[in-house]
Amino acid sequence: MFNSDITLTGKHAYYMKALSPREEPKERIFYRYIDVYMNAAIIGFIYGEKEEIDKDSEYKDETARLFLDVIQKEKQNLLFIYRTIMLLENKKNCSDEERIERAFKDDLYSDRTDKKLENLELFNSYVRGGITYLYNKIHAVTLEERIANI
Repeated sequence: MFNSDITLTGKHAYYMKALSPREEPKERIFYRYIDVYMNAAIIGFIYGEKEEIDKDSEYKDETARLFLDVIQKEKQNLLFIYRTIMLLENKKNCSDEERIERAFKDDLYSDRTDKKLENLELFNSYVRGGITYLYNKIHAVTLEERIANI
């Protein structure tokens, strides 16, 4: 889990770049893409915002990559956020035992690859929803407008 680069595409990549523009450090709301990714997972879960991968918008060709070296530095935080969301997410009315299995065991056993991928997609759907939510709430033209939106 979290052992390779993470690539976002479409509007979510565009929004991530807007929330953490590399060319204009003074305009950044978040310092790094990984900061957007981690915060978006939490925001998406809290506000119940989930989204599918964007394949149809005007930004469908955009990509943003979180490189493995950065992911490895934040792996403990990523796993904490992931496991917390897997424990708290109960849309399928899972038992407590099933949620514990999902949070702590599905990603450890090779015979549960399908469940691991399903859980990771659930997590990433919250990330995508959170990125859109953050972009819509705090992205504005000037830094002063952004601060007011925050």
